[in-house]
Amino acid sequence: MTNKLKLKVNGSTQDVNVEANTMLLYVLRDAMELHAPKFGCGLVISPDGLHNQIEGNIIQSLSRTLHEEVTFDHSRVTSLEWTAYSILCTSPRSPTT
Repeated sequence: MTNKLKLKVNGSTQDVNVEANTMLLYVLRDAMELHAPKFGCGLVISPDGLHNQIEGNIIQSLSRTLHEEVTFDHSRVTSLEWTAYSILCTSPRSPTT
């Protein structure tokens, strides 16, 4: 089944005809001929894995911000042990039912 859509992107409005199950990325790239839109990491197959990646990135970023220390002398960085800072501890989530 083909649907007619009116999309406004970057100030330009276009009418496009696409199949009902076409992903927006393909509409932008193929029907509207915009080549900047790209897949990020692809489709999410494991929502739990995605959650773990995002949570881990946040904890790692906060840990570096709060605990990492860079020391210098008059000409260079002297703290060369980048693995010595501590990671924030989080309590495990309670299972939800």
